[in-house]
Amino acid sequence: MTELVSEPDIDMPLDSAARAYRKALIGVLLTGASAGGARRLADIRDHGGLAMVQDPDQAEAAALPRAMPERAGANHCLPLARIAPLLNHPCLP
Repeated sequence: MTELVSEPDIDMPLDSAARAYRKALIGVLLTGASAGGARRLADIRDHGGLAMVQDPDQAEAAALPRAMPERAGANHCLPLARIAPLLNHPCLP
Protein backbone atom coordinates (compact mmCIF):
# COMPACT_ATOMS: atom_id res chain seq x y z
CA MET A 1 0.00 0.00 0.00
CA THR A 2 1.32 3.46 -0.92
CA GLU A 3 1.30 6.06 1.80
CA LEU A 4 -0.02 9.45 0.75
CA VAL A 5 1.95 12.39 2.01
CA SER A 6 0.42 15.83 1.99
CA GLU A 7 2.49 18.97 2.23
CA PRO A 8 0.81 22.31 2.86
CA ASP A 9 0.76 24.52 -0.20
CA ILE A 10 0.91 28.21 0.63
CA ASP A 11 0.76 29.44 -2.96
CA MET A 12 -3.02 29.55 -3.39
CA PRO A 13 -3.86 31.26 -0.08
CA LEU A 14 -1.13 33.89 -0.51
CA ASP A 15 -2.12 34.54 -4.11
CA SER A 16 -5.76 34.99 -3.05
CA ALA A 17 -4.77 37.26 -0.16
CA ALA A 18 -2.54 39.40 -2.41
CA ARG A 19 -5.39 39.91 -4.88
CA ALA A 20 -8.04 40.55 -2.23
CA TYR A 21 -6.19 42.75 0.26
CA ARG A 22 -3.66 44.50 -1.99
CA LYS A 23 -2.18 47.45 -0.02
CA ALA A 24 -3.57 46.19 3.29
CA LEU A 25 -1.55 42.96 3.19
CA ILE A 26 1.82 42.54 4.88
CA GLY A 27 3.96 39.51 4.12
CA VAL A 28 6.88 38.55 6.37
CA LEU A 29 9.57 36.03 5.40
CA LEU A 30 11.71 34.61 8.17
CA THR A 31 14.28 31.85 8.13
CA GLY A 32 13.95 29.15 5.49
CA ALA A 33 16.03 26.57 3.63
CA SER A 34 14.46 27.07 0.21
CA ALA A 35 13.54 30.10 -1.86
CA GLY A 36 9.95 29.05 -2.64
CA GLY A 37 8.18 31.64 -0.50
CA ALA A 38 10.04 34.50 -2.16
CA ARG A 39 7.83 34.23 -5.24
CA ARG A 40 4.66 34.64 -3.20
CA LEU A 41 6.03 37.56 -1.22
CA ALA A 42 6.89 39.17 -4.55
CA ASP A 43 3.25 38.69 -5.57
CA ILE A 44 2.12 40.46 -2.41
CA ARG A 45 4.43 43.35 -3.23
CA ASP A 46 3.34 43.41 -6.89
CA HIS A 47 -0.26 43.86 -5.72
CA GLY A 48 0.70 46.82 -3.52
CA GLY A 49 1.28 45.00 -0.24
CA LEU A 50 4.26 45.36 2.05
CA ALA A 51 7.14 42.86 2.03
CA MET A 52 9.32 42.33 5.08
CA VAL A 53 12.27 39.97 5.21
CA GLN A 54 14.41 38.81 8.11
CA ASP A 55 18.03 39.86 7.76
CA PRO A 56 19.62 36.78 6.11
CA ASP A 57 22.79 37.22 8.15
CA GLN A 58 20.75 36.57 11.29
CA ALA A 59 18.51 33.80 9.94
CA GLU A 60 19.12 30.19 10.98
CA ALA A 61 18.63 29.18 7.31
CA ALA A 62 19.35 32.11 5.00
CA ALA A 63 18.21 30.79 1.59
CA LEU A 64 14.65 32.11 1.86
CA PRO A 65 15.34 35.59 3.24
CA ARG A 66 18.30 35.99 0.89
CA ALA A 67 16.20 35.08 -2.17
CA MET A 68 13.56 37.75 -1.62
CA PRO A 69 15.67 40.89 -2.07
CA GLU A 70 17.48 39.24 -4.98
CA ARG A 71 14.25 38.27 -6.79
CA ALA A 72 11.86 41.12 -6.18
CA GLY A 73 13.18 43.48 -3.58
CA ALA A 74 11.68 44.01 -0.17
CA ASN A 75 10.29 47.05 1.55
CA HIS A 76 12.19 46.14 4.72
CA CYS A 77 15.08 43.76 5.50
CA LEU A 78 15.40 43.72 9.28
CA PRO A 79 16.83 41.82 12.22
CA LEU A 80 14.16 39.65 13.80
CA ALA A 81 13.95 41.90 16.88
CA ARG A 82 12.89 44.88 14.73
CA ILE A 83 10.12 43.16 12.75
CA ALA A 84 7.46 43.04 15.49
CA PRO A 85 7.88 46.70 16.47
CA LEU A 86 7.52 47.72 12.83
CA LEU A 87 4.39 45.57 12.44
CA ASN A 88 2.92 47.38 15.45
CA HIS A 89 3.73 50.83 14.06
CA PRO A 90 0.53 52.91 13.68
CA CYS A 91 1.50 54.12 10.19
CA LEU A 92 1.31 50.62 8.67
CA PRO A 93 -1.94 49.61 6.98
